[in-house]
Amino acid sequence: MVGDRAVYGSMAGAVGAFVQLIYGLVGRIIGYSGPDFVDFGKIILFYGRRVGLQGWFMGLLALIVWDIFLGVLFTLLIPETTRRFLWFKGALYGALIWFFVQVVGILFGVPAIIAFIPQTLFFYLMGALIYGIVIASMLHILGYVRQPKDLS
Repeated sequence: MVGDRAVYGSMAGAVGAFVQLIYGLVGRIIGYSGPDFVDFGKIILFYGRRVGLQGWFMGLLALIVWDIFLGVLFTLLIPETTRRFLWFKGALYGALIWFFVQVVGILFGVPAIIAFIPQTLFFYLMGALIYGIVIASMLHILGYVRQPKDLS
């Protein structure tokens, strides 16, 4: 069963990464000019933002691997969840990820994270909430969650 959770979590995390990239693209179209999710992947790998095509592809790869890891972690933290409040659980998970990434970045003194302005923090918070809802929805679509028991 753990293997199934890893597969479901991987698929949900990969779809979540794809949706985050689309969200970042939409953000660019409507005027957001701060660091996007590929830049966040660069921060994970390089402890800062690198320029160039290789840096962009490595940041993209880091983002996808990170999101797959977080998807698997979600399935392991909630081994047998019901459909009840599933989107709320996903959104809460996304908000917790956002919060802990910010805290760890500040505690370890990562310059690229310390320099974030409120607009960037809000952009990442919305992306984390969307990511959490997407992975919860994907687990529902894949049939990982079960029907709640009738309490009557």
